[in-house]
Amino acid sequence: MARDGTKWAVRTTFPTAGPQSGKTSTTLTFNTTTGPASIPTVNNLLNDVKTFYNAIAGRVGEQVSRTANAIESAAYDLDMADIHHAFGSPVTLLMWTLGASTATGPLPNEMAAVISFRADYGTDPEHGGTTRPRADDRGRIYIGPLDRSASQVVTLPSGQKYAVLEATFVSDMSTAISALKSAASGHGFDLGVWSRKNAVMKDAIFKSVDQSFDVQRRREVEPPGIHTWDVI
Repeated sequence: MARDGTKWAVRTTFPTAGPQSGKTSTTLTFNTTTGPASIPTVNNLLNDVKTFYNAIAGRVGEQVSRTANAIESAAYDLDMADIHHAFGSPVTLLMWTLGASTATGPLPNEMAAVISFRADYGTDPEHGGTTRPRADDRGRIYIGPLDRSASQVVTLPSGQKYAVLEATFVSDMSTAISALKSAASGHGFDLGVWSRKNAVMKDAIFKSVDQSFDVQRRREVEPPGIHTWDVI
């Protein structure tokens, strides 16, 4: 199996203050529905991805650049059989501008929201000896770094309080991923779940967005002086 124009990844890179790399990224994958995709068709898909991120941009913190055309979405024709070099070079890319943040103040860079999706499990069991076959049918992306407006406080009957994702933001993410699936379908693509191990990409047909925060440790900022030790 080689690159045949039917399995695509769109990696979006966000210039971000804090991480050593100066950027964060997320990757979405797609099957074509009508055979190999042309470059104009893939460019339509890139615009669909841009629309998806901008639908939830208000809750993305000011750590992420809003400079004109600072965001890059690059499309890759995947080689499904070569897990170590599946991406190769991007076939086409789109530079675009992320919409304004609500700007109530940034949460720590590592705080993220998660959009999960999965394919039909079919006959795959959750546990198969020491393996988890259904794990290969599930995918997710991490949205963030986040603005403080992405958080709300929940009060328990006991009076104790804790932070969760703001309910409207959760709803907006759920709506946005469905809108992306619909828009991509109109351009000949279906949102996919890629299993590198199995060299297969299945169509995503279910979604899940809950109110729990997730943590991406690779996005955290190392404070100045963290390696400084003083006598107790």
